[in-house]
Amino acid sequence: MKFSITQATIADADELTSFITSIWKNMEHREWFAPEEDKDYIKSLLSTHTGIIWKAIETVSGQTAGLFIVVFPGKNSENLGYDIGLSEAELCSVAHMDTVAVHPNFRGYGLQRLLISQAEEALSKTQYRVRSIRKILFHAVTWKN
Repeated sequence: MKFSITQATIADADELTSFITSIWKNMEHREWFAPEEDKDYIKSLLSTHTGIIWKAIETVSGQTAGLFIVVFPGKNSENLGYDIGLSEAELCSVAHMDTVAVHPNFRGYGLQRLLISQAEEALSKTQYRVRSIRKILFHAVTWKN
């Protein structure tokens, strides 16, 4: 299978919200994850540039196969940089690798790794240097050869 990775836009908010919700509803242990990603949250991230969402599209079907949300918390109290004693200036360089989700039909193809690599490469060209992983949506992985 082949996938294209693109940055999401505000126009993708409804689709991405539905995608996250469907993954969560099918999780065996829903209590492991509390999805905050509603349409307004995603639209806010994208419109205020406080986050970037990469989405993986399966090239033949055009179906969304996965997504990865990165949040730039700035000096927000949820910035994990406070937990490790970063300076005020350093707090503005923090990027939370927040949520990654892969549709069950596309697991085992390395999409999580591909999405994270794409984000790391893009972020390495910006002021964002400190990274933290906050949430991962997952099922038991079905490995494909």
